[in-house]
This record gives sequence, structure tokens and C-alpha cells, in this order.
Amino acid sequence: MKFEKVVDGVVKYIDRTICPTLNPIQEIGYRVICAKIYKNLDGYKKALSENPIVKTFAIIDESGDVDVDDLLGSLKQVISSKGSLEIDIPLYGIIKFTESDVDDLSNFLTENKK
Repeated sequence: MKFEKVVDGVVKYIDRTICPTLNPIQEIGYRVICAKIYKNLDGYKKALSENPIVKTFAIIDESGDVDVDDLLGSLKQVISSKGSLEIDIPLYGIIKFTESDVDDLSNFLTENKK
């Protein structure tokens, strides 16, 4: 899946699942970050593509495609062994990411393929 489509799907997921729980200051911060990401999407894609970990695990290929199925599958494996994955998000705090959340994210990404 193209990098831009992945970003769009992740933003839609956050908009519909996390944003409703944000206070107004947190939401403003989130919206500013999204605007900055979209403004420099090519720069972020290039930086991520050149990241040694991303290169080693072939997460983004030379044409800018992301192997979403492999990433989500790996994420689900990690979560299934622990029950959940806690992620500390600046301006928000800690969220617990479950297998159900991975399925929801997958649905947003799949919806965004069209």
C-alpha cells in the first residue's frame, strides 16, 4: 500500500477512535501535528525509507509501498503474546492497543485502499 494511503488510514483511525477521548488542548496539538505531517509527507516518507530499521525489515520498498499486512500481522503476534501493547503518546498519555484495535486499524487501512 502506498505510504500516503497508510498515513490517511492511520489518521482516520485516530480521528474516529482516539480523538473523541481528547481534551480540547490535546486535539489542537494532534491537529497541528497532522497538518505538519501532511505538509511534509514526502520528507517523512524519505526519512522513514532511509531509517536503518525500516530498511533492514523492508517495511517500505523502493517504490514507497508499505507491507501493511506483514506489519499488522507482526503487531498482532506481539499483542497476542502479551494481551495488549501499551503505547505512550505525547500530549495524550498511555493507551492500551489490543488485537481488536489492530483489526480496527486494518479496517481503516483497507477502507482507504479504495
